[in-house]
Amino acid sequence: MTDSIFDSGEIEKLAEIYSRAREGLGESTSTLDGWQRRVESLGDLGSRTFKIAVAGTVKSGKTTLVNTLLGDDLLKRGAGIVTSVVTRVRGNHTLDALIKLKGWGEINREASDAALFVGFVTDEGETFDLRSESMRGRLSEYISSLGEEFLGDDGTYEKHAALLLAMLDGYDRVASLITHDGGELTYSGDDFHRHKEFSGDDSMAVFVEDLSLRIPDFPLKGDTEIADCQGYDSPNPRHRERVQQYLIDSHLIVYVVSSRVGLRDADLRFLKDIERLGLIKQTLFVLNVDLSEYEAASEVEGARARLARELRPFIEVPEIIALSALRALLKKLDGAGAKLTKKERLLLALWDEEDALPSGGFDDFSGLLSVRVGERREDELAGLVRSTLSKAAEVLRLRLKNLQKFGGSRGEALEAGLDSMSDAREIIARSFKTFEGALTSRAQTIKTQTYSRVTGKFHPSGGSIANEVMAYVGTMKPSIASIDFSQKEKLFAKLAGVQQKVREEFHRYKVETINPMAVETIREIWGDVTEEMDAAAHDSASLVIEAVEGYRSLAMDLGIEVGEMELPELEASIGKKKVPLFSAVTVPAAEASAKHLISFASHWSVKMATGWAAKLLSKRDTDSGSDQLVSKGVETARELIAEEARSALLHYNEHVKYQLLGKNIDELLSSWIENYRETLDVLTGEVDSILNALDASREELSRRGPIIEELLSELDAAGY
Repeated sequence: MTDSIFDSGEIEKLAEIYSRAREGLGESTSTLDGWQRRVESLGDLGSRTFKIAVAGTVKSGKTTLVNTLLGDDLLKRGAGIVTSVVTRVRGNHTLDALIKLKGWGEINREASDAALFVGFVTDEGETFDLRSESMRGRLSEYISSLGEEFLGDDGTYEKHAALLLAMLDGYDRVASLITHDGGELTYSGDDFHRHKEFSGDDSMAVFVEDLSLRIPDFPLKGDTEIADCQGYDSPNPRHRERVQQYLIDSHLIVYVVSSRVGLRDADLRFLKDIERLGLIKQTLFVLNVDLSEYEAASEVEGARARLARELRPFIEVPEIIALSALRALLKKLDGAGAKLTKKERLLLALWDEEDALPSGGFDDFSGLLSVRVGERREDELAGLVRSTLSKAAEVLRLRLKNLQKFGGSRGEALEAGLDSMSDAREIIARSFKTFEGALTSRAQTIKTQTYSRVTGKFHPSGGSIANEVMAYVGTMKPSIASIDFSQKEKLFAKLAGVQQKVREEFHRYKVETINPMAVETIREIWGDVTEEMDAAAHDSASLVIEAVEGYRSLAMDLGIEVGEMELPELEASIGKKKVPLFSAVTVPAAEASAKHLISFASHWSVKMATGWAAKLLSKRDTDSGSDQLVSKGVETARELIAEEARSALLHYNEHVKYQLLGKNIDELLSSWIENYRETLDVLTGEVDSILNALDASREELSRRGPIIEELLSELDAAGY
């Protein structure tokens, strides 16, 4: 692999040449200061954080793979399914773990939502607050009394009851660390390992908002971050939403598939999501092999081939590396002198003896990952960097040659042509004003058209995506098991649980369906916008180019070399601001939750007061009455969610138009104009530079000669 443009030293070399020209030639190069700053700033592009997301279903081996890459058992393996912590790791000179805890508002919102699912409601006028010892006691007692309907097939509590139990179990250990807005913890040195208490134990992890690790000897070059994205198959749609947001921000995705189960429904959902999010081509697949299943390397290759066939509907030629993350980790730990358990040593000895996996599986992965990091960074920025370096070198070369060419004997001829040059510069200035006005006007038209396209997709008054959302809300039928309404005093709690289940179904729909659809739509619109802006800039530049050609002709008649007018290139990140997820840009969750509960309570209080619900339950066929209550509960919840959906669509529509696309168009416009202005300043500044040179003394001109020769030689040697 060749060195990255950012590691080759080319940027630093040209910046040094510019600096020496500025020091040695003084005012003769002052008009090139903008190019010098641009060259010096190119290195900052390479230092942008390159993000790698390691994703997959629960127990697929994601954390083990990350630990192996890091060379140590730094991340806790085996976290549960009711939490979702994206653990981010990057390089640092010291070993630090930074933990951000959720605030009490977020914690109470999650807990109160879960409580409603299991039928626990607060007393009239009481606010749900987990900090209340009395409420925690009542909630614990209530969960203990739940019947079999809250047990899953494996005999464990369903996710909402499990979440509440985890919060209650971890409360005493965490409560003192949490403030209203959250809390931050830092573990360094010998205490670093304590972060595992928060990432591997559900009763602690439920209180974590963000976990970031900083480690020495980070294995990847540059400013790179790798993130362990817990369980994409989490039953909580908010967990998938959090992973989706990191995936959108990432440059490379490593998706881990366990050989024990192959592609499952959750994997297929992930693949469909990243395909629609436009991320499938930047995904590297890892088949994490359970060595107890295989006796020969050929069997492992067969499993890899099967996975390739299963992936083909999503990507024609997927990149798949087969390896055993656990074997690779144990070998690394053993090689570093770490103490392995007896079981781990026996497993490692057995695997080394059988050698079921082709050697170098993990080494192949590590090497390919390094290549991909370099390639992706190159793909995004190298073209722009090389173009800028080439242009900057050519601008400096022209200046040096002109300074070399002119001496006192050419002064009179140059002075005689100044009037014509001045007129030509005025023509360039007027043509640039025309260009600026035309491009600004065209940008406004493009913005208006873009706003109209967004409205046609997301506005609740008739946008195509909005229509799909509202149609779904009006017909959604979440799976709700039969509910026992025999305890009349718990009637409202049971119905509130129905309402919560309908709301969760809608949130799942937002994450699984609307998020990919929205991101796909916005990226398509933005792609069209950038093409139209590019065409508008080039079309509007014709008068400027013509004026520059006239100026160049006059300059060359006087013996001054002036570069050709080259249309500028824009920095690659312009217009690539974070695309918002629909599920995240909505009515604030806590506000919506409270609003819905109040509306729901008001609705059903009237019905219960009139005896309507009691009449249904007093029917001879009580099952029929219960079914009707559930049906009415779902219908009421749909009405309330439809109101939230309309508000969310309107908010998202406005956000995408004005905060995302509108601002991006303004930034594109500003960048085009500024790039053209800088290009013209350099072209028309050549005559000023020569005039300044002619004012120099004979001694000064004599001193500059060797400096100019040396700088030109260095430009040639550097290949510019």
